[in-house]
Amino acid sequence: MQNDYVLITLYVDEKTKLPEPIKVTENGQERTLRTVGDKWSYLQRSKFGANAQPFYVLLDNEGKPLNKSYSYDEDVNKYIDFLQTGLKIIRTSSSCMENIRGCIRYQWYIPIFMFGF
Repeated sequence: MQNDYVLITLYVDEKTKLPEPIKVTENGQERTLRTVGDKWSYLQRSKFGANAQPFYVLLDNEGKPLNKSYSYDEDVNKYIDFLQTGLKIIRTSSSCMENIRGCIRYQWYIPIFMFGF
């Protein structure tokens, strides 16, 4: 299973300054993102509606979530089930069915976005 996923870790506590601050509107208020961590935290809140760490999201090749997200839980079996469910979904998706040879011959690499600190 580890060959089927690509782990992309976005640290919300990353203090590296952005080249230029980014102004965003969140909950009706303007906010300035000044660090890389601010940007990743905003991405997590705005795209996935969560502000938890660690926070895992499985995405398809178009950047859409494959299934529900997963937040921290010490139960390893639940995390494995989360990963296996993502594999089942991608292997039975319409894009996989239309290109079944590609699904069998080539590995589907599913990005796991992990927001952490």
